[in-house]
Amino acid sequence: MHSSSPPPPLATADFIPARVRKWAKLALLFSLLVGFALAQHLDIQQHFSFDALRAHRNAVGSAYAQNPGPVLTSFVVVYALAATPLFPGAAFLTVAAGAIFGLLKGTAIVAFSSALGSAMGFFLARFLLRELVEKRFADSLSSFNEGLAKHGAAYIFSVRLVPLFPFFVVNLMMGLTRVPSSKFFLISQIGMIPGTIVFVNAGTQLAAISTLQDVASPSVIGSLLLLAMFPWLAKRAFGRAVVTAE
Repeated sequence: MHSSSPPPPLATADFIPARVRKWAKLALLFSLLVGFALAQHLDIQQHFSFDALRAHRNAVGSAYAQNPGPVLTSFVVVYALAATPLFPGAAFLTVAAGAIFGLLKGTAIVAFSSALGSAMGFFLARFLLRELVEKRFADSLSSFNEGLAKHGAAYIFSVRLVPLFPFFVVNLMMGLTRVPSSKFFLISQIGMIPGTIVFVNAGTQLAAISTLQDVASPSVIGSLLLLAMFPWLAKRAFGRAVVTAE
């Protein structure tokens, strides 16, 4: 159903002194540059592979069993950073959560981590990086606002359910729209749950692979097929729902 009520006023950063915003932007830029340089120096990308996940899964699992607090905190922080362009890799980390923590606990951890990451990107775009993001995603912002005007909450749900845009891009773009933050977070969490379960479940299956023969097991093949088909099925289902609502 289309929403007849006018959109709420767009939040601004006018309550933050210009001097504070300026220094906050410089501090953020410096942190991003240092983080990027550190990531390049440590070659973090090499660890974002399923071979590395299989190789280190037992070691990480043992570390988690012995010191759950530090391991869990580290995972949440890294996952939250995946909501920014600095460490893209939220999908891989979701699979890793299943391999390390299991289905139920992994899903809960990813839900919390993704909410934290969404908040970071959303509020950074809304209150600190508005001009930069508006210039970078000018065309996409127009499409986002049009989709929100036509379909309201259903549009937020769709872009979360169907991974047409990178995780961090959705967070930044939504920060520039008129949607209230509480509405964005609630619908985002609901929309991401199905995909989160699929990705985490794939991780639980990959965690069980010890030989090449294990790859051909029905459970692993079924999980990977579901992982590959999910975006198409979700997109088709959402399209039918919109047509029915209209």
